Amino acid sequence: MFVFSNDWFFGTHQLGLDLYDSAGLPISGDVTNEILLLDAGTEADETFMTGPNQSGPNAGSDDPDQKARVVDSVGAVSDFISVTVTPEGDGEFTVSGANVSDQSADYWTPMAPGAFTVHQGRAPIYRLSKENKGRGLEALAEDGNPAPPADWLGQRAVVASPLAPGAYVAGPDGQIFQVGAADAGRGLEALAEDGSPGALAGTLIGTDAGSFGSAPAFPGESYQFEVTARPGNHLDFATMLVQSNDWFMAPEDGDGLSLFRNNGRPRQGNVTRHLAVYDAGTEVDEPFGFGLNQAPGRAARTPVPTRAVSSRLRTSTLDGT
Repeated sequence: MFVFSNDWFFGTHQLGLDLYDSAGLPISGDVTNEILLLDAGTEADETFMTGPNQSGPNAGSDDPDQKARVVDSVGAVSDFISVTVTPEGDGEFTVSGANVSDQSADYWTPMAPGAFTVHQGRAPIYRLSKENKGRGLEALAEDGNPAPPADWLGQRAVVASPLAPGAYVAGPDGQIFQVGAADAGRGLEALAEDGSPGALAGTLIGTDAGSFGSAPAFPGESYQFEVTARPGNHLDFATMLVQSNDWFMAPEDGDGLSLFRNNGRPRQGNVTRHLAVYDAGTEVDEPFGFGLNQAPGRAARTPVPTRAVSSRLRTSTLDGT
């Protein structure tokens, strides 16, 4: 946020800043000329630095022009902010933003905390000449609060990941893991860190148990397995989310999926909403999809309780036969 304003903010172009050049090399150095000063179009502008509604959240009236637009009435962006990018290797970058405004000048401002995302494709934060889409930009631009846009962006963070071979069992639930409990040492660590289900499958007890898959399933590919069960059994299974240190997908809460309805008929259909992503708690997490010790894990283990990870799963079906 440009603090001495109603709803101005500094930002990259709506499509973002290219972190690699046309030759595939990481960019480095001063990128201030890529930064814009923008009006979010969510609150009416008042006299610069002195507007009575610039000191409190959601205090002003609606902007008569509710479209995001470039601000060019207070000087160059470089009069206020300097932004540099430093590549750190292995896909990591340090981005530094410094307030260089001069308090003795006609126009100067504090800076507020901000939000960021790494993305491909469409404009995720704002669109020029378009109205605010309710993605948290208003809170950032008016109040200097980055949490709403950061939350919105974080919930949509996606890394394309293969799935690894997994283990399954039909029988009493809770055999694979318990939320909030440390790994029981029955093979979940090998599945969650290395995509190796054999040890876990050998500990599972029920009417049927085993492993599925012999190689990673990449986007667009799938696994299929058959299981024998009787009324009262639950289906538990787990498969590693490969682009992680020790995350896995499984039926929510470790309780398994009921394979029969109350009338005894077999269940069928899409059951994705009953799945979740979990952290096994056996290896320290690195940035999702970028850690050097991911798939298979080789970092030092720091055991912590198993916990749920925010996820957006797509499709999974249960054949009911």
